[in-house]
Amino acid sequence: MQSKEVHYSKWFRIAIVNLLLASLLGVTLRLAFLVEIPGLSFKNILHGHSHVAMIGWGYLAVFALLMQFFGREFMHQQVFRLLYYGNQIAVVGMFLTFPFFGYTGIPLFFTTVHLLLAYIFTFYFLRQLSEKGFAALFVKSALIFHIISTLAIWVLPVLIVNDLRHSAAYHMAVQFFLHFQFNGWFIFAVIGIFFKIIEPQLVKIKKSNLSFFLYFLLLATFLTYAMAVTWSEPLPFIFLINSTGVLMQFIALLYFIIILRQISAFSHLDLAVAFFRFALLCFILKIAIQTLVIIPYFAVVAYTIRNFVVGFIHLILLGMITGFILAVAIEIRWLNVNLARIRWGLILFLLGFLSTEVLLFYQGILLWAEQGFLPQYYVVILLLSLFFPVGLGLLCTNKPTTTVVT
Repeated sequence: MQSKEVHYSKWFRIAIVNLLLASLLGVTLRLAFLVEIPGLSFKNILHGHSHVAMIGWGYLAVFALLMQFFGREFMHQQVFRLLYYGNQIAVVGMFLTFPFFGYTGIPLFFTTVHLLLAYIFTFYFLRQLSEKGFAALFVKSALIFHIISTLAIWVLPVLIVNDLRHSAAYHMAVQFFLHFQFNGWFIFAVIGIFFKIIEPQLVKIKKSNLSFFLYFLLLATFLTYAMAVTWSEPLPFIFLINSTGVLMQFIALLYFIIILRQISAFSHLDLAVAFFRFALLCFILKIAIQTLVIIPYFAVVAYTIRNFVVGFIHLILLGMITGFILAVAIEIRWLNVNLARIRWGLILFLLGFLSTEVLLFYQGILLWAEQGFLPQYYVVILLLSLFFPVGLGLLCTNKPTTTVVT
């Protein structure tokens, strides 16, 4: 199986390069607040940044990990290889076209290619996934959530053609996609991978605790979409639906903590454990923030101040999801932390995340309190954002160790 393991780790390295490209677009967005960039639209760059980050990094990194932990014995390995590289070609196309053309023909073509390839991947993966444990249940749920989330993408062109880009329906469709991507596809996928890693220890955990964790998290994922609807329809019963979902999410977290307390260790590598704890902390903070916006006043604030929106999205994708992916990559030696430059790359990535998150939320609080902007805010956040491409550039020089742990 060595050859398969090698190309899965290569896929991960390609995903890291994609995250580097996304970070460069992110730095460009920061720069756009300071100087005019001729020929480029801020919104178009933002579309390129988000697509490359979510698909090029999040989707393809999870793709590689799912194949590593669940798909090494699958038939038709060549099909999965073609699906991976087909997605990568689509990501390169998005990176090269979205900043210049935005949501027009060519970028939408590459987005459509990704969606169709993702559907084929889900079909082949679920067809061959014969496992019955809780890890497999979370992964199956994740893939179904991915399909659910993309339903909104097919609605957007209809809304655009009918000049409804600024309507409540358009906003709800975008939020539908983002909600079920982050809270469904990504979160359920990484939890499934986590359970696969600790699978030998699951036998000593009460099955009811695992079941309740899954069921409460599933229900919470559907109900908390109501939060997005409150932006355009702030009706009491919609707030009640969201509050019920947040409560279920909190109960799911309690069950998850009970499960974690019954396992001995996620890894024997200190850095892997550190990144796992970091990802778990981000997961807890995500739930804490969503719990806070049960209060209608804070819900409105959360949606109207852009700093909070950006900070929350980064908390999930760069904090929880990326933190967990990096923890697993360290554990299975896809990231060789024996190399000083790789350790520095991880440190710089963390510095970039922590410093920009603190600044984003602090500036958001100042705007909420009507205190204006921090002195040189855009200069400072631009400089702090440079930690991302520098750190990720170092991670791109990684050479996996020859021994792959599974």
